[in-house]
Amino acid sequence: MKTSILNLIFLLALSLTASASNNDPKNAVKVLENINVSVSLSNADQTNIFTTVAYNADQNNIEFATKEAISYVQIFDADGTLEFQLMVDSKKVKLSKSLFDNSGDYKLGFLIAGQDNIQFADIAIK
Repeated sequence: MKTSILNLIFLLALSLTASASNNDPKNAVKVLENINVSVSLSNADQTNIFTTVAYNADQNNIEFATKEAISYVQIFDADGTLEFQLMVDSKKVKLSKSLFDNSGDYKLGFLIAGQDNIQFADIAIK
């Protein structure tokens, strides 16, 4: 009986883990929305990584600040093709809107110092 209960718990845990996804749009957290740009984080856990996400209209920049240093920022187009990679090595990065070819959807990948996984943000340039 004990073995059957443990097997049931194991199968339940396995099925819950398999169905979980960090890229589920329902889990996305919108952190910036204005007439120029919209920025969403892939999940709520990322709000602990980013301290500031802002748009500077005077300089036409999207500004990100993190608790730990950003090693690299990668810009992917809507098809997932890497368009640009920038070495940062700072807790703050300003990305000019001119880095993005056109209006549309992009994905930013942030490689944060001390973390194994890339942190993704979805950006819509208007």
